[in-house]
This record gives sequence, structure tokens and C-alpha cells, in this order.
Amino acid sequence: GYDHIATGLVDANTHLIVDGVGFERIIQAVEGKDSIFDIESYKPYDELGHSPQIIEAAKIAHRVFTDSTFGGLGNRNTNRKTTIKKVMRHLDSLDSSELEKLLLVNAQVYSDIYPELLGGVDKTIEEIEDYRKRRKWTGEKNLMSGLKVKGMKN
Repeated sequence: GYDHIATGLVDANTHLIVDGVGFERIIQAVEGKDSIFDIESYKPYDELGHSPQIIEAAKIAHRVFTDSTFGGLGNRNTNRKTTIKKVMRHLDSLDSSELEKLLLVNAQVYSDIYPELLGGVDKTIEEIEDYRKRRKWTGEKNLMSGLKVKGMKN
């Protein structure tokens, strides 16, 4: 078993778990790269030809809607709904086919760390498509009322 210490990290003598935020920065340092977008694990994303903003937005949406251990949305000044709305807007330029390709690449890149992402591709696409429909038909004011995200009250 894992012996947790006060900081929330796992005993370094057994395992070290790095969760999502900052993971790419650690790889960047290990690989000696100037940017997280230059690391080896970003090469599959580059082949798709999307901007870093779209890639990051898709990664966040994928983690949130797959209901993985991601808990880093927002900060003291930005609530989850506002953050998710901004993330979703970055994905407006992608049709379902391009979105699926991007999410499948994301699932593959993180398969060792977050194996549940592969099973979350369809749910993520469904949530994004539902968001787009609500935005089109109800306008921005009531947009977030149907969005289901763990830990977020509507």
C-alpha cells in the first residue's frame, strides 16, 4: 500500500505520483526543452495541426467529462462554470471528426497515466455537442444549466 505523508505526496521510497497539472513541465525539464510544446509527448498533437490553445482546451474538456481525478479547474477568481465555458469556446472551430481525432490522440498520449480517457472520448464529444446545441438554441445566459461536471452545482 501507499503511505501518504502530510503534503499529500506518496512516500518517495515506494512511488511518486504526479497528477496532471505540471506533468508536462516535469517532462520539459527532464528533456531539457524550452517549452512544453517541444516535448516528445506533444509530437502526436503537432501532427494534427491545431493550435496549442485548442489542444489544451480539448485536454481539459476530456479530463473533466471523463470524470477522472482532475480537480484543477479554476482558481479563487474563476469558478468552474466560467472556466468550462472558456474551454468549450476554444473548441468551436473543430467539427466532431477533428475533435474525435484530437481526443483519441490525447487518450493515447496519456494511456499509462489516465487509462480511463479512452473510454471517455464519446462522452466528451457528446457533452461538447450538447453544449453547442444549447448555446445555439438558448443563448449564453442559460447555457451552463445542463452541463454535468463532477463537483459543480448547476
